[in-house]
Amino acid sequence: MSALERAIANPEPVPGLDAESPVAGLDRRSVGAVEVLAQSVSAVAPAGAALTVPAIIAAVTGTASLLPMLLAAGVTLLVASTITQFSRRMAAPGGVSAYIARGLGSSAALVGGVAQLIGYGFVAMFALVGTVYTTLSLADFVLPAAGAPALWAVALMLVLGAGALFILVRGIRRSARVTLIVEVVSVGVIALLTVALLGVLWATDAPMMANRTFAVFDPSGVSGAELLVATALALTALVGFESASTLGGEAKRPLLAIPRAIVWTVFVSAGLYLLTGYAQLTGIDSADLRGGDGFFPVDGVTASLGMPWLGAVLELSIAASLFACLIASATAMTRVLFALAREGLLPRALGRTRRRSGTPVAAVALSMTFVTAVPIVSVLLGAALWTTMQWLLLGAATGYLVAYFLACVAAPVFLWRIGESGWRSTVVAAAGAVGVAVILVAYLVVESTGARAGAVWVMVGVLGATVVLAAGRALFARRNPRIRGVYDVPTIADVWGGRRGEP
Repeated sequence: MSALERAIANPEPVPGLDAESPVAGLDRRSVGAVEVLAQSVSAVAPAGAALTVPAIIAAVTGTASLLPMLLAAGVTLLVASTITQFSRRMAAPGGVSAYIARGLGSSAALVGGVAQLIGYGFVAMFALVGTVYTTLSLADFVLPAAGAPALWAVALMLVLGAGALFILVRGIRRSARVTLIVEVVSVGVIALLTVALLGVLWATDAPMMANRTFAVFDPSGVSGAELLVATALALTALVGFESASTLGGEAKRPLLAIPRAIVWTVFVSAGLYLLTGYAQLTGIDSADLRGGDGFFPVDGVTASLGMPWLGAVLELSIAASLFACLIASATAMTRVLFALAREGLLPRALGRTRRRSGTPVAAVALSMTFVTAVPIVSVLLGAALWTTMQWLLLGAATGYLVAYFLACVAAPVFLWRIGESGWRSTVVAAAGAVGVAVILVAYLVVESTGARAGAVWVMVGVLGATVVLAAGRALFARRNPRIRGVYDVPTIADVWGGRRGEP
């Protein structure tokens, strides 16, 4: 008998293991690395952001709009590198809130958890409304007399919400595959068409394109305040990159797959973002680009080139990407609810899963009810779809940035506690925290003086009330369950020769 055969027949006992993981019930180790990447990419919705945000930025900085995009990509990469310090060491379905708990404790984790739920929930609502807006816009392109009455919008929200609920309940493997297929197709179509569009533009008038290429990088004439505000707006297009971390209990090889997915999502999203932004900013005069207040400024580029059908194809890709974003964001939201329920902070029902699919059904039902009901109420009260989307995006960005800031502050503390701190990780985390804090404050200050001031004060009020609640819980810590950052651990069934016992 060989040594291998003897080891298999009589495995060396591995003591100190539990029979069940703290996240038992989820479909553990079922999602591959590609699907994990699709989760983060879909949560960012690069197709929708890439074709809309450049026009919003151009309203602030004119033609010099790629510079704030580059700065936003740099800050995002700093935050992503910091978050991977956690995801390399723990597989936590609570994602960022669990990371904050391991670094800064229960009170900060409560604030981070609420901010995280705001981010995922509001982006899911934004994606739902955006899918409806895009679909109705596309229908109007095909049948110009059809229009987009409120009842059609509400009916479509109900249908899309029910479809997303069905996909989510079926299990993480099916929902991950749906987001993977949809996002690969939509991003691929937009990237190919953008490259083709740039080829046509350069072939049509190369000298003009050369001059505009210089202009989109030229910061002269842009004040520091304008650049800061534009960077804040640019950053809203990249939030959600960390949502792969919420699959910590379900990913195969999570300590490897999740960090890679987080970093690659930033590169993929920022790359598409810069490519399409360059095409839009150089394709037509910046004054024309800033002239409208719609969701599809790229339609002006395609129409000016005599290819309106290309605009319709791009709108279809945006709709598909936003629907995938709805599923991905709702998935992340349900996993955070699941983790907080397992911590004892929320009702136990939200921490239970469906035996067949490993889906936290109660958390899914609660999430989709909230995500569908709020936009419907907004539309029935008379709000326009585009206006609703702008308000939702502000709330989502605020939630994400607060969570990112706390994660950057928590990372050096966490690494110091486990004896793995270093000057590089500390500098990266500090730079990320400062960058996010400055951008968040600038964003809220500017928005508080505009049409969305109400949304700013609602977000400030909710997060302020959460801080007060966290402080109150800290005073009566013995009477309240603490958020410890629940994460997956190996069990007896995962290890050959595993058994209970003292470690």
